[in-house]
Amino acid sequence: MSIHLIIVCLLSLLMVSFSSCKKDEPEEEEEEETLSEVRLNSVFIEHFEETDENDQPWDVNDGPDLWVQVARQTTVLWESEVHENANQSTIYDFHVDSNVEFENFDEEYTLRLFDLDEDGESTLMNNAHFSPSQYISTGSGSEWYISKGFGFQCELFVELVYE
Repeated sequence: MSIHLIIVCLLSLLMVSFSSCKKDEPEEEEEEETLSEVRLNSVFIEHFEETDENDQPWDVNDGPDLWVQVARQTTVLWESEVHENANQSTIYDFHVDSNVEFENFDEEYTLRLFDLDEDGESTLMNNAHFSPSQYISTGSGSEWYISKGFGFQCELFVELVYE
């Protein structure tokens, strides 16, 4: 039994000596990622007014021909394709196929909803102003809900890019 005790003690001493020889390696600090870009992927129009400010339908014979615009001040960043003869019971997805970035998170951007008329002119149906910082600061993630009363509701789907 004493031989077993001596072997156990020797093994313990060896383990202690090897563990104490290990160099202290500096711990790597995890760098906090910083949000560098916000890219617009799509716009969903979930609700729009059935009639204009004169209580007239947007299009007399059928529904409005919807299209969307995103702008920063007077600079248009993106314009969508047209969804013809829209109705209120459908959610419309306007996929963004270009690289639309919200570069300045504190700046105000505008989302505009238009009806394309038969004569080629467009009528502004509604608009909403938003700032990326208002969604970033609340932790909204990649889905930003925009509502301007009951008359205009939409959702922006964005990609958050971190460095």
